[in-house]
Amino acid sequence: MIKTVVGLCNQALTRLGASRIQSLEETSEPARLCNLLYEQTRDEVLWDYPWACALTRQRLAQIDPGDYGVEGENAYQLPQDPYCLRIVSVLDPELGAEVETWSVEGRVLYSPASEIILKYIGQIDDPGVFDSELAEAIVLKMATKLSVRLSGKANKEASFLQQYEYQLQKARWASGSQRPNPPNGFTWRDA
Repeated sequence: MIKTVVGLCNQALTRLGASRIQSLEETSEPARLCNLLYEQTRDEVLWDYPWACALTRQRLAQIDPGDYGVEGENAYQLPQDPYCLRIVSVLDPELGAEVETWSVEGRVLYSPASEIILKYIGQIDDPGVFDSELAEAIVLKMATKLSVRLSGKANKEASFLQQYEYQLQKARWASGSQRPNPPNGFTWRDA
């Protein structure tokens, strides 16, 4: 399994037939592009699918909704550690069910629920915790972005994008076959 950012970038570069790198701080074009694109690409891939290794649950504390709060709604600060990239579901532990009425403005979640547990995709900085499916998806997405610049061939970009989409579909199939029936009426949402 790939354990470093440079390792993930080198996998993408190898698929393109480009030179491997030793560090993101090198002055070579592949290193500069990987340094420029990696974090954004990682976050895009994390956003695209609820990867099990990135799922996090956190009980949110209520905050002051300020002068413009709507009566009957409570305000909750979205998590910073790990940073909340995408909300998967909002759970009310008192009811044992998903909260259907909620909205996000900036980094604040509003809901009439008096208590919330947020299930979300957190931003993961350490590639050592990526499962193999997530690592492969990041490699393919990086190869997609690097392909035209490093290979000069637009058809490679389309090919890697197609492989990336297949990787997401494969993750959905694997995820669906491993989930038990949801408890207490919860529903699983992958999209």
